[in-house]
Amino acid sequence: MTPQQLVIVGAGGHAREAFSVIAAINVLRLRWTVLGFTSIDAPHPDFLARLGATWIGASEEVALRPRPRFVVAIGDAVTRQRVALRYESQEMTPAALVHPSVVLGSGVSIGEGTIINQQVSISGGVAVGRHSYLNPATVLGADVSLGSGVSVNAAAKVLRGATVGSRTTLGVGCVIHPGVAIGSDVVVGAGAVVAFDVPDGVTVVGAPGRILER
Repeated sequence: MTPQQLVIVGAGGHAREAFSVIAAINVLRLRWTVLGFTSIDAPHPDFLARLGATWIGASEEVALRPRPRFVVAIGDAVTRQRVALRYESQEMTPAALVHPSVVLGSGVSIGEGTIINQQVSISGGVAVGRHSYLNPATVLGADVSLGSGVSVNAAAKVLRGATVGSRTTLGVGCVIHPGVAIGSDVVVGAGAVVAFDVPDGVTVVGAPGRILER
């Protein structure tokens, strides 16, 4: 099978991680050819040198034909989703990247544009929306549902049957209890333990978790 061409949108730590996921995938089977990185600002030359990668220009300047696939490797959930929509409007198709070390249960659904890093565990019946980003060592229990553009930081745990709305960010090491419903545009702080439903647009911190006053 001929490898597919891919552009990585971003030039920071998340972009570097995406590049590493692609490299791990290609070790097993050459699936992707990375044409290069693009973002608003050019990366530091050392960034490209360390990866042996190419800078293909600012994101507004990319006019490759035929259109390659793309992933948006940007940490901020809202920005990532907005940028992804702009590329899709230019007739480019997002690609889902899953590190080979990820443990996947049966019946898992992963949306286009989502990036899943190493040592992630995803149980059966999980649905992950488009353009989400799962950092290393995260855990999704059975029948969990993540909306689009969700960011799950390292070692976070979303337990059985919980739901997480779009553009929500789950902090490092937080725990979402079984069956809990987290709204959209929520920020769950690092180490927070959430055992109650959370409305849209709020910030939750602490263990036990509490909603910060607006």
